[in-house]
Amino acid sequence: GSRAAYTSMTGNGIVAIGDSALYANVSSGNTAVGSRALRSNSNGLMNTSVGSESLYLNSTGNTNTAIGVNASRNQIIGSNNVAVGAFSLQNNLNNYNTSVGVFSGSVHNNYSYGTFVGYGADASLSGLTNITAVGSGAIAVANNQVKLGNSFVTTIGGAVNWSIISDARFKKDVRNDVAGLDF
Repeated sequence: GSRAAYTSMTGNGIVAIGDSALYANVSSGNTAVGSRALRSNSNGLMNTSVGSESLYLNSTGNTNTAIGVNASRNQIIGSNNVAVGAFSLQNNLNNYNTSVGVFSGSVHNNYSYGTFVGYGADASLSGLTNITAVGSGAIAVANNQVKLGNSFVTTIGGAVNWSIISDARFKKDVRNDVAGLDF
């Protein structure tokens, strides 16, 4: 496409297909397919971008995968992220996130270790870490949280009941032969 890999003089092992794909690239191992895919990438390495304006603003982020129109569009520096679906992880600014579904993980930014699966699955605040939101419109609201479903879900179930892990391997000060209460 017109202006594909336009400034790429030193990068090797790159693929640029589409108008302005990898336009500013000077690094190696990047693949951009789609109009303006990875357009701003300068020093980011080993990124894969498929879809119009996917990873559009990425500059120095490494080993990201974005598939879908505007997937991870506004990400500039984040690394090791996966965004699959139009507008997924659109505003991401951090690392180690996985987002699958249209608009998933895209409202806020600065997540770390976030997993978003389903249309609009996201978090309520920027800066959260170790969060998971699964289901259409599922929203994690605090660090270290797993959220299943949205406010309209009335039942969560499975083939067996939920289990609370209770095992001596996970406990401290476990003693054998502890006498019960004296009556």
